[in-house]
Amino acid sequence: MKKILLLAFTFTSFISLFAQWNNTGMNTENTLKRCSFPSNDTGYIISDKIYRTVNGGTSFDSIFIGNAVNYYSIDFRTNLDGVIAVDVASSGNSIFRTLNGGNTWQNISVPPFQGIGINVKFADLLHGTYLTSAPIIYNTANGGITWDTMTYGYDYFNELDYPTATTGYIGGFDGTFNYYGVIAKTTNGGVTWNVVNNFTQNGSIINHMQFLNADTGFACFNPLSIPSRLLRTYNGAASWDTVYFNGFIEDFTFSDYQHGFIISDSGSIYITSNAGVSWTLDRLATDYLSDIAVTPSFAYAVGVSGTAIKRNLPAGIPVQQLETTLSIYPNPCADHLIVTLPHSTDVVSVTATDVTGKNCGDLSFTTLNANEISLDTRRLAKGFYILQINGKNESFKVKFEKGKEKSKLRKLALFNLCNLRNLWL
Repeated sequence: MKKILLLAFTFTSFISLFAQWNNTGMNTENTLKRCSFPSNDTGYIISDKIYRTVNGGTSFDSIFIGNAVNYYSIDFRTNLDGVIAVDVASSGNSIFRTLNGGNTWQNISVPPFQGIGINVKFADLLHGTYLTSAPIIYNTANGGITWDTMTYGYDYFNELDYPTATTGYIGGFDGTFNYYGVIAKTTNGGVTWNVVNNFTQNGSIINHMQFLNADTGFACFNPLSIPSRLLRTYNGAASWDTVYFNGFIEDFTFSDYQHGFIISDSGSIYITSNAGVSWTLDRLATDYLSDIAVTPSFAYAVGVSGTAIKRNLPAGIPVQQLETTLSIYPNPCADHLIVTLPHSTDVVSVTATDVTGKNCGDLSFTTLNANEISLDTRRLAKGFYILQINGKNESFKVKFEKGKEKSKLRKLALFNLCNLRNLWL
């Protein structure tokens, strides 16, 4: 790792006059552990059950999963596609996935999973990664039908983020009593991971991580003494610089590179508008908070005693895009291509144009999810194409290659996933 650049840190201790954190319509005294808000109005929170809102927190309903006794991690990639790590009384460590917003859940576990569930996310419909308290990385390339395992010595990973359908990062520590931080990266949707950073400071366990795109991201660790370190990278974790936070970072989230929030161990919330160089108190602690998330227009935080609060993002913050570009898979493709759109879209037609500008006509497609479609590309000749995906009120363009898929297993995985979807829906 390149030499860390230490930037000056200035800390202000006054309450922002524009802070507007308000209680949502949560009606429980239970401790809220984690939250996932894939859009402004739709969100999911775990406690001793799953709480769901579709109206921006005005009201919540409850979802239960079978004999689940503990809920550890939740992540919704879209409003409808979500995954959760739970402990089930009859079978132990398990993963469940939904493709209809939590109305029904499918157990996609292939036991035994070792350790206790910590973090699970899917990069797209097929590729997912599961981290437990054991020094093992679990990966699936077929929507959870089967899982592969990978180990890196005694490294333990607990943080996970997929900024794109192919690029992902995991963070943790080396398993020694020095607790040296470790970050690994994938560029193929979790099929393989490579360690890209080994930190050398005692107590540099990577506690939290967020990437805004494939190259730009943040991570943090809390050494044995204050201040905590917020790490920043611009080049896909090839190098990091460091800014300080004069306290213990419980969690953080950024809406863009300049603007973000930190939850301290006291439950106070701080805000930055200069990429973490300085922080301003935005909400004084009244209860312990455990998680924070941002959507294009709002920030949400949850914690003990049923605390679920919300605020508008401050004026002047660029509107966040949950995905800045379309995701396509596989690329190159043979017979079918999966396209993930930036948000829920009612697709009307899809047109292909070759590199000479010739219109190759409309492609037939199947809707897989609120923001995902599967295209039939069998009639196209090998080569490069521009897709124009037309919705009722907007359109998108993306480039892809028609050729030979890298592995026949991908076709089988897609076939199996479609069959699995039929069982869920």
